[in-house]
Amino acid sequence: MKRFTLAVLLAFAAAGHAFAASAAAAPVSASAAAPSGVDISELPPGFADALYDTPLAVRVEVDGQYLTDAMVVLDHHQHVTLTQIMGEADSPMALETRQDYEAMLRHGLKLGTCSGFDCPMGIVRSAFSMADSKLALFTNHGSAAASSAQRYLSVPTHGSGGALLSHSLSFVTDPGSSASSLNYDLSLTSNLGGWTAYSDMQVLYNHYGRFGGYDGGDQWQKYLNDAYLQKEFHGYYVRGGIFAPDDSTDQGNLAPLPFADANTIAGFAVGSSDTLLKSGNRPSMIPVTVNANKAGRAEIYKDGRLLGTYPTQPGINNLPTENLPDGIYSVNVRLYEGGQLVSTLPESVYKPTNWNGHDRWRFRVYGGRRFALWDNSGYDDNRNAWVGGVQLGYLFTPKLRGGVTVAYDGVDTPVGLFLDYQLNEHARFYFNPYYSAKRGTGYEVQGTFNFGTASLAFTHRYSERKFSRQVETFGLNPLPVYTDISRYSSLTGSWQVNEHNRLSASLSYDHVHSQRTMDLTFYHDLVTNGGTEIQSFVSVYDRPTSWNGFGGVPSEHGVMIGLTGTFGHDSNQFNISTGTGKSSAGWDPSLNLGYQHTFKDSALQSINVNGNYARSGSAMTASAQFATHSMSGNGYVQYGASTGDTSLGLNLQSTTAIGGGAIAEAAATAGQAQSAVVLDVDSDKGMPAKGLIARLNDGQSVNLHPGRNLVPVDPYEVQHLSFDQSDGKTGGVKFAPDETTVQLYPGGVVHQKIDAMRTVTVVGRVVDAKGQPETGIRIKNHAGQAWPENDGVFTMEVSRKDPNITVFKGKQARMTFDLKSKLKQADATGVVVLGDLKCE
Repeated sequence: MKRFTLAVLLAFAAAGHAFAASAAAAPVSASAAAPSGVDISELPPGFADALYDTPLAVRVEVDGQYLTDAMVVLDHHQHVTLTQIMGEADSPMALETRQDYEAMLRHGLKLGTCSGFDCPMGIVRSAFSMADSKLALFTNHGSAAASSAQRYLSVPTHGSGGALLSHSLSFVTDPGSSASSLNYDLSLTSNLGGWTAYSDMQVLYNHYGRFGGYDGGDQWQKYLNDAYLQKEFHGYYVRGGIFAPDDSTDQGNLAPLPFADANTIAGFAVGSSDTLLKSGNRPSMIPVTVNANKAGRAEIYKDGRLLGTYPTQPGINNLPTENLPDGIYSVNVRLYEGGQLVSTLPESVYKPTNWNGHDRWRFRVYGGRRFALWDNSGYDDNRNAWVGGVQLGYLFTPKLRGGVTVAYDGVDTPVGLFLDYQLNEHARFYFNPYYSAKRGTGYEVQGTFNFGTASLAFTHRYSERKFSRQVETFGLNPLPVYTDISRYSSLTGSWQVNEHNRLSASLSYDHVHSQRTMDLTFYHDLVTNGGTEIQSFVSVYDRPTSWNGFGGVPSEHGVMIGLTGTFGHDSNQFNISTGTGKSSAGWDPSLNLGYQHTFKDSALQSINVNGNYARSGSAMTASAQFATHSMSGNGYVQYGASTGDTSLGLNLQSTTAIGGGAIAEAAATAGQAQSAVVLDVDSDKGMPAKGLIARLNDGQSVNLHPGRNLVPVDPYEVQHLSFDQSDGKTGGVKFAPDETTVQLYPGGVVHQKIDAMRTVTVVGRVVDAKGQPETGIRIKNHAGQAWPENDGVFTMEVSRKDPNITVFKGKQARMTFDLKSKLKQADATGVVVLGDLKCE
C-alpha cells in the first residue's frame, strides 16, 4: 500500500505539472462570440475579402494598457495570429511580460471568451474592433483586481448583537420491547461585534429492554460538538475554540480527512472561505435511498448518532436529506421491518460548497489538543493528544481539481488525496485514496454519467481499518487486535424513455458480507390530465430479509406491480401495489395500500395512511406533518399485525431568536437562518390572520401574521424587506413603514415594528370658503399623504381605524376632517367619493 500511495502522489504531481505546462503552451481555448469578433453580415460587399487573411495593422492592449503595435492576420473563423511587431517602446509592461503575450499571440488566439482557468496568460476575453483597429485582451488578473470589492460583501460597520437557537428533537420507541432512543440537539449562533460565536450540544438517551438474561437499562450521553469564535475575512476565515476537525468545511474542494471522527479539539483553524458561511436547505446531490420489502422505518446515523428517523414503505424510499448537515460525509442507514433490523448500509451525503471561481488554491490549517467537556467516543490513550493537519486543494483546469491532506491525529499521520475530473458534460469521476501505517488504508471511487435523458452513477468503497490498544503491562507498542475490512459497491441509473415512460435501476453489493440489493422498475404514465395524474409501475427485486453482521444473509426476490397517482391538484395522493416474493421460507404474496392528503392554510400540513399485508407479516402506518408559527415536525405510528409490535417516531424542529430586547420563535423554515429580524406587526381589528407577506432581496417571501414574527435573512448582505399582501392586491392594507433595510452578522438579530392598517381609497376635492380649489396644500392621514392637483382633486388611502385627514398649508395645519360617516358610502369598487371638502 505504501508503494501504491507513493505512485499516486507522483502521478498527482506529474498531472499538475503537465496541466500547467499545457496551459502555457497550448492555444487559447475560447468559445467564439460574435460581439467579440467581426460580424460578416455587417460588412460592405467585397470588404470581407480585404479584411480576412490579409495583414492588418492593429494596436494591442491588455486590460486597457498599451502592449504593442503589430501586424496580425484574421481568418474567417475569428482566429487572430500575430505576424510582426511594429513598435512597443511606449508599453508600460515589463519586457518579460510583453514577450510572453507576443509568444502567445504568435501561436494564435480565437476571439471570444474563455470561461475557465486554463486560459493562457489568464485571458478571459478578446475582441477586435474595426473602428479603431484595436485588439483588446482582458485577463482575469485585471478583472479580479477591478472586481475585488464587488466579489466580497462589505461587512456591517457595527455588530447588532443577538442570538439564534435551533432546537431539534428525534424520538423513536418500540413499546413492545421497551426500547427507545431520543436525540436532542441545540445549536447557538450569536453575534459578538465582528465575531460570531457558534455552539452545538447534543444529548442522547437510549433505553434498552429486557433481552435474554439481560435486564436492560438506561444510557445517557452528552456531547459538546462545537463552542468556538469565528471571523470572516475576504477569502479566508479564522476560528478558535472547541470544534471537531472533520470534513464539514469547504467540502468538495479539499481532500477529506482520513479517519475523521466527531471528537473535538481545543485549538485554531484558518482556511479558505468565499461564501461567508452562506448555507441553504438543499437535499443531497446523490439521493439516500433504501429498498424495503415491508413497511418499516429507516434511521440515519453519523458517527453513531441518530440524525433522523423516517417511515418506509415497500419498494424504493428516497429519504429526506434537506435538514442534514452540509458537507460530504458517510452515514449509516439502518432499515427496520417488523421491529427487526433488516440491513445497515453505508451511504454518502453529498452537499458540497462551491469552489471560489477566482482562486486556484484552497486550504485549511488546524491544530490543537484533544478536549471533551463531556462524553468522548475516543480512547483514553489519545484523549489529550496534540493534533494538527493541513489540507490543500488546487484547481488545475475547469475540469480537474485535486488536493492532498496530511494530518496528525495523536496516533499516526494519515495522508489522503482526491481527484475530481469532469471529463465532459456527460461524465465525471472522483477518486479519494488514503493511507495510514497504524490506522489502515482505503479508497473511494465515484462516477456519474449523463446521456440525454439517461443517467448512471456508481460508487465503490474499500477500507481496511486497524484497531489497536496499548499493552501497558510490558510497555510495548500498540499491537493490532484486529483489522476490519469493508468493501461496498453500488450502481444506480435512470432512463426517461419518452414523455410517459421511465426506467430506473439500482444495484448494491456488500462484498464482505455477501449482501446484495437489486431493483429494476419501469414506470408508465396512464393519466396526465389537469390535477389528476396516475402512473403504473412494474418492479423486479432481490433484497436481504435479515442482517446478522457476519455474512450469509438470506434474500428475497420477487415482482411488484402497482399504481400511484394524485388528484385534486396534488392535495390527494394514493398508491396501490401487489406482488409476491420468494425466499428460503417460500412464496410471500403481499398487498400495499396508501393514501395521503395535503392541507392548505392549516397547521396540519398532511396526513398519510398505509396498510401492508403479507403472509410473513402485516403492518399499518399512520404519519403526519405539521407546522405552527413556532414549531414544525412530523411523526408516525406503526403497528405490526402479526407480531403485535408498535413503533412510534417523532421529529421536531424549532428556532428561537433573541435580540433588540425581543424574543421570537419560528418553525423549521427558519431553522437554516443565520441572522433574523424580529418583526412585530401591529394590525387593526378585523385584520385577517393570513395574507400578509415580507418580500426579500432574492424574491423569496415570508408569511406574516398579526403579532410577533421571525423573518430569517442572509448575513452580511444588505437586505431590503418590503411588505405586501400575498394576493397581490394594491389596496385594502397599508404598511407603515412599507419597507425596511438591515445588514447583520451571522447570529445577529434586530427588532423592528410595523403597522398594518386596513385602508379605503377616497377621492375628493379641497376648496376654500368661496368654493374655489385650494392649491399648494398637502393632505395627511395616518396611512399616508397626498398633494392635490391645481384643481384641488386628490386621491389617497386612509386608515379605516383612524379615518381623519388634515389639510396643511406649508407647515401649518388648516383643517381636520373626520371621514368616519362617509366611509359607509363606498361604491361597488370600494372607492369612497367625498365630494368637496371646504376649508374655512
